[in-house]
Amino acid sequence: MKKLGVIGGMGPAATALFYQMIAEKTKAEKDQDHIPMVILSDCLMPDRTGAIMGSDDEKQIIHDKLLADAKVLKEQGCDMLAIPCNTCHYFADQVADDMGIELNHMLRLAAKECKRRTHEGAKVAILATEGTIKTGLYKEALEAENMQIWLPDEALQAKISSIIYDKVKAGIGICLADWMPIEDAVYAAECDCAVLGCTELSVVARELELEDFYVDAMDELAKSCVEKFNR
Repeated sequence: MKKLGVIGGMGPAATALFYQMIAEKTKAEKDQDHIPMVILSDCLMPDRTGAIMGSDDEKQIIHDKLLADAKVLKEQGCDMLAIPCNTCHYFADQVADDMGIELNHMLRLAAKECKRRTHEGAKVAILATEGTIKTGLYKEALEAENMQIWLPDEALQAKISSIIYDKVKAGIGICLADWMPIEDAVYAAECDCAVLGCTELSVVARELELEDFYVDAMDELAKSCVEKFNR
């Protein structure tokens, strides 16, 4: 590997945390021991959930912007792509194929980690945006690992979406009381683990110091990037 290309900015706080995660996981004694990377913070990217739940034209806009970003990164010498945005993975495989660049797929990494921490056939709660859930990508990734899935009902999904959009993306802090109704529902459903399938929830996990019951997809992506670059 030569250089890691990161399409970020969705949202900025999550991308900043992703960079911090990589730095923390890298065994480094000096600057030169770290992973060479280019981070493209495309905070002007339209809302991915809105596009997925919208028209074909809206979806095409996201695809084309991601493709343009990937082209910039490839021109900068990047030979692996990481996208710390779960919902973007609806478009990511096609973009990577179009650009001929390797994609480190966050959702598949998270699914494998769910299985590693639990057992085959375990029940996994998917905590994510409505857009990510609608794509079925986590369902596909988890079922490929022979795992069962559990999805929040409409009321609980509204609470999760509010934390993502009204709190983290808006730069408003979150407290444990905000999170407990979600945790209570997941435990009541007798889930074996829960995947944090939105990078804003990765920020929540760091702020609230959530336990290992939660599999943080972005943390798994950071871990894999470090391993692939032999750091």
